[in-house]
Amino acid sequence: METEPSNYEILYLEDENFFFNIVKMYAVENYSFFKITNAPDVSSAKELFKHNKYAAIICDYYLPEGETGIDFLKFVRLRSVTVPVVFLTGVDSKDVAIEALNNGADFYIEKSNLITGDENNFHTLFQELEKLIKRKSRNNPIYHEKDIRKKIDMAFDITDHDIKNCLTVIELATDCIQDDYETLEKSHVRDSLRNIMSSVGVIKESLKSFCEYKQLENDAFDWHSVEDIVKRVSKQFGSRLEVRSMVKTGLSINTSRFIDKVFYNLFDNAIRHGNAKKISCYSSFEEGNLILTIIDDGVGVKEGFEELIFRRGYGNNTGYGLFFCAEVLSMTGISIKESGTEGEGARFELVVPQGTYKID
Repeated sequence: METEPSNYEILYLEDENFFFNIVKMYAVENYSFFKITNAPDVSSAKELFKHNKYAAIICDYYLPEGETGIDFLKFVRLRSVTVPVVFLTGVDSKDVAIEALNNGADFYIEKSNLITGDENNFHTLFQELEKLIKRKSRNNPIYHEKDIRKKIDMAFDITDHDIKNCLTVIELATDCIQDDYETLEKSHVRDSLRNIMSSVGVIKESLKSFCEYKQLENDAFDWHSVEDIVKRVSKQFGSRLEVRSMVKTGLSINTSRFIDKVFYNLFDNAIRHGNAKKISCYSSFEEGNLILTIIDDGVGVKEGFEELIFRRGYGNNTGYGLFFCAEVLSMTGISIKESGTEGEGARFELVVPQGTYKID
């Protein structure tokens, strides 16, 4: 038996009161569990988003004060990769739809389709909102789910959604070229082709990441020397990164065969995102747990983003990155957190519970 959904708080960025009232009225009459709050401009939307928790966002494109819905979308995606965003575009605004999807929007609908008053179009909007909210709330904390089969099903759901969005971008970009082939400027053709190639790249990366993730289904756990892990991974970076290992001699952890990928990801992020030149690995013990600490001399993680970086898709909406690291480690009860200071370098702490490490 299905239960009634809880109330969903929706933030709607819309400067036209008339249009906001139409959407809100339809929700009140047909989807009463949606509680819609209006933000008339980007500034007020940012303030509301910072101080409230919303289940989803509806975002118009054209707004006052010189900012667009894309500006707000970028603001949101820097702070959350999970809150669903549905974008409203103008008639034949394929370029806007492409830009919105490329910047992390989950769905788009032409605003003119709602102006006609056709209830089917409103129904599509709110059905999509409800579906996105349920999917994202289910998939968000994947690494808390112990059943690996369920984890893989959830990862497939995410990958499926990302690929469908990419195919939509490809379709829209192709339409732009076909519709205006005779009059389209070369720069616009290049932009459309660039969007197509970018989406193809995202699809490839998503499939590659999912295939890698799916291997966890047949994962094997064994004892791995921490010193050997650091040595093997360090060799892959050569002179690009100076690695110092000060972990206790003879220390091993019971973990996945993908543990090298975890350390590689942490080292690689230090270079690519932190501009680090040096990285140090330490071991210590606290309340019976082993603490493996990895510190670099880069720019560090932006304050307030310490947890967000472990969300799947953070930064570019593709791949698994630190999300995959957390998944691999969690298989044997190891947790990971970032505790560095912005401007002083990143600091990752792997907490290995008693019984999951040994000293030979």
